Amino acid sequence: MTPITPGTSGSVCYLYALCNSKADPARYAITLGRTKEVKVQRQLHGLDSMSLAERAYQHLRDAVVDGSLTPGERVTERGLAERLSVSPTPIREAIKRLEADGLLERLGPRTVRVAAPAQATQEQRAEVEVALRGLVARLAAVHATDDDIAHLEQLLDSAEDQSRLYNARVEEGLPIDGYAEHLYARIQEFNAGVLASTHNPVLVRLFEQTRALSSVERRERSLRRLREDKTFGRARWDSHRRTLNAIRDRDPELAERTALERADGAMRDLTSPPASRHTGAKHDDPRRRTRAASTRPSARRVGGRAARSRSRGIGRCGTGVVPRRGRSSRCCRRGR
Repeated sequence: MTPITPGTSGSVCYLYALCNSKADPARYAITLGRTKEVKVQRQLHGLDSMSLAERAYQHLRDAVVDGSLTPGERVTERGLAERLSVSPTPIREAIKRLEADGLLERLGPRTVRVAAPAQATQEQRAEVEVALRGLVARLAAVHATDDDIAHLEQLLDSAEDQSRLYNARVEEGLPIDGYAEHLYARIQEFNAGVLASTHNPVLVRLFEQTRALSSVERRERSLRRLREDKTFGRARWDSHRRTLNAIRDRDPELAERTALERADGAMRDLTSPPASRHTGAKHDDPRRRTRAASTRPSARRVGGRAARSRSRGIGRCGTGVVPRRGRSSRCCRRGR
């Protein structure tokens, strides 16, 4: 009978083992082991130029990034070595690199944990999002195809048509409900089209993970500001056309600059508190109001104290009797 070697097809090994399992269980176990070895060799085929430690590092790093290894999950060197069918030595080297990257945390001599993502403030996420929006426009000017640019042209034409309808209703003093929502949706479709035209899945994933505001929160804030100020963001609407022109002209610097200016202004408007509606009101210092209230005695409090003093027969000195009308005002007890 022809022996099965590691180079034999995995499916052939499996069928052979299945057919001969009853005849020879020991050979069945050995054959399945060789089948697993064949599968591992197939997974590593084409990566012979890389060291085992490098392959282990790339595999574990991808597992952390795509969520196969979840934050907080504990893993051991032996478990990872069995998972990748390698010795513990390359796993140990890969773990050291992942610890330096901040993706793994050391818990013990042989145990590590997948690090939880760092908690960033909204201001920190806003800085990253603004920078990424500029990078999106730059790469779109480099990688967008002619079909991408034609699609962006259609999206922006639709957004500008909706903008004209919106402005006409604002000038005529008509309600904007519904028109504001459509305008916001058309602009977001254009922004999503620019992001897709980069043809860079890494940038797309990074952009979605570092948003300072979720898509729902951004929409709610934008529409609320539009209802409070019907001209909110109008100065930035025209900059979308300049960004598209730069993408069409294959000018990455200009595309990035216009996108950065627009993203920075929008982020400041959406994350800063809205301005007070009473623009002409006199400034009222709450500390001054508190001091004035503390130094001015309450008439009710003073009147109530005097009434209680008279009812107890206590004078202003706190010890004498209040004199009757027409008599001396001196305290009868202390002679004052």
